[in-house]
Amino acid sequence: MRDFFAFESIRDKEGNVVCYHISVVGTIEAEGVPHLRSDIGTSQDQKMSFGKITVHGLDRKIGILARETDSQTYYHSHDELDTVNVISFAAREKHADEVAELSEGDRVLLEGRAYLRSRPTSAHKELTITVTSVFLLGHQRAPKPHRMNSGLVPQAD
Repeated sequence: MRDFFAFESIRDKEGNVVCYHISVVGTIEAEGVPHLRSDIGTSQDQKMSFGKITVHGLDRKIGILARETDSQTYYHSHDELDTVNVISFAAREKHADEVAELSEGDRVLLEGRAYLRSRPTSAHKELTITVTSVFLLGHQRAPKPHRMNSGLVPQAD
């Protein structure tokens, strides 16, 4: 399954952008495994999960939204073989427990609203996703183990 990223701008009657709705399919990698906090809010009794999703090869689509919002993703890498974007996300209350159960290697579909968070070390804001729905699509396959004798060639008699 390939990674996916799409966004839609939601506008008011005057045509002003109210928010962006994002759909993304990617992988939860080791550094992005969600963690649950249950001490959020004014009375410190609300839950939120925070994590990161890794998306490969969709730099153009993600770049359009980043330019439109004058933001950047948590991490971006580009070389001649691949482009990698790591996007932060957060889930509140009812989705917090679902997101906290995700583990390394899970392939997920996240939908939600774009949220721009200030970064003290950068002039750009960080593009994050406030999750409104999460779907576990599967688990990334582990690479096949390399067999010790796989490179042997039979001898000719």
